[in-house]
Amino acid sequence: MLELKKITIYKIKDGIDFNKFLKQFPNGYDLVTKVNNSKIYVKFENHKSDLKTNKDIPWISFLNSGFDSDQYLYSAMNSYPRAIVGIKIRIDADKHIYFAMTFGQHGDMFLDKNHIVHDFGIKVAMNICDHDKLRKVQTSIYESVTHQTERQLSIASGLSTFGINETEFLRMISGNVNDEFSDVIDSFKGKDSIALKLPESLTWNKLIDICNRFEERYKSADYKKTDFKSYDLFRHESDPQIINTLDSLLCSKIADKSFDKIHLAPPEFVGNEDLSYCYNRDTEKENNFYDDLRIDDLVSHHKISKESFSISSIKRWDIYGYNHEHQRKYKLWNGYQCLIAEIELDDKTYILANSQWREVSQDLKTIVSEYLENKDIVKEIEYLPIDVNIFDATKRQNREEIYNAHVAENVKDVFLFDKSKISIAGEKKYEICDLLNKNKHIIHVKRYSHGAASISHLFIQGRFYSYAFSTNATCRQEMRAWIDNNSHSAKDIFKSIIPEHNNDINESEYTIVFCVLHDSEKFDISDLPFMTQYELMNSHKYLTQDRKFKSCITFKRVKLGSIEN
Repeated sequence: MLELKKITIYKIKDGIDFNKFLKQFPNGYDLVTKVNNSKIYVKFENHKSDLKTNKDIPWISFLNSGFDSDQYLYSAMNSYPRAIVGIKIRIDADKHIYFAMTFGQHGDMFLDKNHIVHDFGIKVAMNICDHDKLRKVQTSIYESVTHQTERQLSIASGLSTFGINETEFLRMISGNVNDEFSDVIDSFKGKDSIALKLPESLTWNKLIDICNRFEERYKSADYKKTDFKSYDLFRHESDPQIINTLDSLLCSKIADKSFDKIHLAPPEFVGNEDLSYCYNRDTEKENNFYDDLRIDDLVSHHKISKESFSISSIKRWDIYGYNHEHQRKYKLWNGYQCLIAEIELDDKTYILANSQWREVSQDLKTIVSEYLENKDIVKEIEYLPIDVNIFDATKRQNREEIYNAHVAENVKDVFLFDKSKISIAGEKKYEICDLLNKNKHIIHVKRYSHGAASISHLFIQGRFYSYAFSTNATCRQEMRAWIDNNSHSAKDIFKSIIPEHNNDINESEYTIVFCVLHDSEKFDISDLPFMTQYELMNSHKYLTQDRKFKSCITFKRVKLGSIEN
């Protein structure tokens, strides 16, 4: 018999049995007979894909278009095996635990992932790994735009080598196991499930033993004594009543189209650059394809009745991928899987990501709030006006570039750098800032909008561009050239605050200003999502402590919509 040395295991939530987590159970399932003290069911399928011909493949169709009749013919139907294994293990007379394994391409299609324990793989991985032999980590930062990051080392090393900070949600780790598990496992990859490479071929008895040992490791708090202790800064919420309350609050916000702390993001890494998104299965009726996931686009495709709208409704909102090369549409996720939201409940902050609610630790909230209060970060910046109408009549959009142009035109001490293309690291494509004030204020402007990428880029750009301004002579040379090539009555003054040589830069003389545009009557730091506040703190720390700049944030009310005549 061929050896099986790779497996993937899911843990099932307590109180859930076969007929809930195994789709179509018991139809087509076979009971495994060669195991004791356990009950195991298997569903196997030899799946056949739809017939594809040369007319279904764009590049073959293009080649054939050069001839009077089809010159190149193609016809194929793929076939592949897949299976799921449901496992029930008896703990005592009244308690059982359930697991699932999947095999083959799309074997998990038989598994209802609403019933899996989403932090099982990552927790087990943290508790069985050799902390000095990690290979790869995946993290996410959930703010107004979601950042997904994968880091991989050529040589196995410790977690600190990956440079992860406490604001990143740890989503996956892979590496080698510690000595306690080296007899049964070579390496692992843990996320919602845990994928294993085994030193010896799997047997049914070994499988039961591994599941039992993983159950103990999942409940262990050993990881809290290691570099993984920051994992609990965002604790998984497991109380069904709290989860139901949070889901209800979220549904109310979506029904009211209150998207200020809600957006969409892919729940997993998407490597296909030729991918668009759509929200309707019927290709004939729906040709709206989107480059990015947006909550307002998704909601616009569905009718919402506030009386019956629920999380179940959102889970029925399918999101499809569309491959332009193959002209193929296929289901990716449901709406709930892609939701990123921040909800306040009983003075606690919860974040929804990857279908899981997490509670932000009070310690982290205190650190952020005290920092922002004590550092006097908010400044008025009186020369930046309020109540500017930022509607672009040509593009029919409200845009911050209208605000920037208005400031540059009406404030003589400001030079417009919006739309400049400055070289950094050999690439001439960067707007080093939006506005430059003669008092050495380097100003970055962004509108705070709902349900979309908003001001996260503001802080990222502030850090990146400030470093470039201070250390990159070519960057400053092109800034001076931009001034020369554009009109202003005080060009020499602005050029004088951009030194040619690095040694002439004194960072402490410059202030990095983050200007946030909003359309509310009142708006301050407390109105920003918590993760945005955290990023603001990190940016301020970097600019003022790691570097020597001054830095502040200012909030400016603007008017939206068409200009009234």
